[in-house]
Formats: sequence, structure tokens, C-alpha cells
Amino acid sequence: MNPDYLGVQFVVCADPVDFGVDLQVSVQLLYDGVDYSGLVPGSAFAIREGARTVGAVHVVSC
Repeated sequence: MNPDYLGVQFVVCADPVDFGVDLQVSVQLLYDGVDYSGLVPGSAFAIREGARTVGAVHVVSC
């Protein structure tokens, strides 16, 4: 697994999600052995589907 990809699953989220709208979500960490320690309040990461970036996340709480 590429160390730049963390692997999270959205478990609580509005459905459907409208483009350009901020929302709060909850995620589940998917993989054992992956270092998720960087997911702390104030950090950010991209949401990717394959090679395509489809969103951005700003972590508010853990």
C-alpha cells in the first residue's frame, strides 16, 4: 500500500453531497498497520477516487 494513502471510509455523511458545500462527516479507519497519527485537528487531506481528487478534508476533531 502506498504510504500516502491512508484508507478511510465515510460512515456518517449527508447523502447526496452537493459540490462546493461544506459538511461534517465521520470516518472509519480501514487498515491495520497504517500510521493514522497524522489525522489530528488542524490537519488536511485530499479525498481521492483512484487518480482523481474529488474533495478535500480539514480535520476538526478526533
